[in-house]
Amino acid sequence: EPKMGSTVVVEGAVSFFDETRNPGEFDIKKYYQILGVDFRIYKAQICALSSNYSIYHETLYQIRCHFEYIFDIVLSPKDASIMKAMVLGNKTELDAASKQLFQRSGIAHIFAISGLHITLLGMGLFKILRKTWLPQMFCTVISISVMIAYGDMAGMSSSAHRAVVMFGMQLAARNFKRTYDMLTALAAAALILMFTNPLSVRQSAFLLSFGAVLGIALLQPVCQLYLSKPKKLLQSLSISFSVLFLTFPLLLCFFYEYPLYSTILNLLVIPMMSILMVCGILCGLSGLFNLWIARIFAFPCHLILAL
Repeated sequence: EPKMGSTVVVEGAVSFFDETRNPGEFDIKKYYQILGVDFRIYKAQICALSSNYSIYHETLYQIRCHFEYIFDIVLSPKDASIMKAMVLGNKTELDAASKQLFQRSGIAHIFAISGLHITLLGMGLFKILRKTWLPQMFCTVISISVMIAYGDMAGMSSSAHRAVVMFGMQLAARNFKRTYDMLTALAAAALILMFTNPLSVRQSAFLLSFGAVLGIALLQPVCQLYLSKPKKLLQSLSISFSVLFLTFPLLLCFFYEYPLYSTILNLLVIPMMSILMVCGILCGLSGLFNLWIARIFAFPCHLILAL
């Protein structure tokens, strides 16, 4: 297959996307227009291939292939497909039953590379680097660069784009001794994304991702005012209901249904996602040296996914 960033000449049967005709029908033409895809080609054959390619994107692709290879070896096919979606953003191998199960449970958002992934990995890396003799500015640049690369490797979706920008502004505020403001960072991320792709504001992923964070930024502080002694459980509930308040109309608009127990279920799923992410990353990294060590980290991944 061509290397990432190559320029290719192909021939095949061109097919344009159909426009929606019925109210409420999924608009496939608009969906692919937002992604920058104008048509599809059937039975495509490569006629010419450039020798130049993107070393950066090809390296990221090889790293992603390595992680997928390790997951395939140390996990069952079903667990491997879910880990590829959660850690690497590759949802192509998810079977229909697993995808439907997560969607009906209201926890399909864990497949999206978002703030949980970027914050967990980025802040973890930053704190590890800060324990060395490296200056804070250098640690910040390295951490942000690695998270940008991770976002690119996972496809840089709307949620990943938002999370990377907000993470970068959070570390920048720390370096310049300024107060980090979530609403300002959220607005900056939205402006950057809309500047690069104005049609993204019509995408469900964009609206749900930004709506969830907007709910936390606006409503969660209000909830805290009515909590005399903020406990972890009450704080988690206030965050969940803040997200629900703003995303509920969007979910009904795009998907026409909402699982009533998903708010409570997320209180269990989100903390376990942190453990799952760490074990998944360590599983892939340790696979570079020893598959037996990778299997050790794969075991808690299997337990959490089974639960």
